[in-house]
Amino acid sequence: MNEDTDPIGPQIGTICMVSRDKIGGKSPEYTLRLEDKAEFADVPKEYNMNITTKDTVPMVGFSQEGVRLSSEGTVYQKFDVEMIRKAATDGSGVPQALDPAYRALNRERTKAAAIKTRTVQLVTDHKITNTRQPVEIGFGNHKKRQTGGEKRVARPAEEVQSELFTMFERQPRWAFAQLQKETDQPAMHLKSVLSEIAVQNRRGPYAQLWELKPQYKNGGGGGAV
Repeated sequence: MNEDTDPIGPQIGTICMVSRDKIGGKSPEYTLRLEDKAEFADVPKEYNMNITTKDTVPMVGFSQEGVRLSSEGTVYQKFDVEMIRKAATDGSGVPQALDPAYRALNRERTKAAAIKTRTVQLVTDHKITNTRQPVEIGFGNHKKRQTGGEKRVARPAEEVQSELFTMFERQPRWAFAQLQKETDQPAMHLKSVLSEIAVQNRRGPYAQLWELKPQYKNGGGGGAV
């Protein structure tokens, strides 16, 4: 069928499933590979599809043509798509670096996240109302002045995660204070995003420093992503 008249729409990729029999009776494993099309030229082509249907309420898919609304079916299975980070080789089969497509996409995301969207303006008109004034808190000689200074604003988790991956490319281990200074994120939000991809050493020469989880390191070894 012509793509303009096909009610299913153009094919953008292929989903592959490994059956339970081939993986010892475990849940089936799914992967997604995008078609070799011009619109996908600058993005990685292979992804893992992690099943996240648990505690998910079934959803109904609808389509609309003009004023007509139609029910197309019920969605029972939900997946989170995760990019497969492959290692490139030098022809000998020895991993050399991360998938170039992933690195390029990561760089573009980091550049976009670094664009400043806020501006600071000095206000000298003291007649402006509803401004927060410094206050003193505490008792006796242990008073501390507290002002209404600008707070850190949490950015989307995906942007912060991309920036963290770039930082771990620069060096394999970081103190949390360094990570927070570089990303300028609230502590709780940063720790939540960081815990998804990294772990904190509890003992040894690198105690208290954060490093990537093994699955995110280059080739599964000691190099940073």
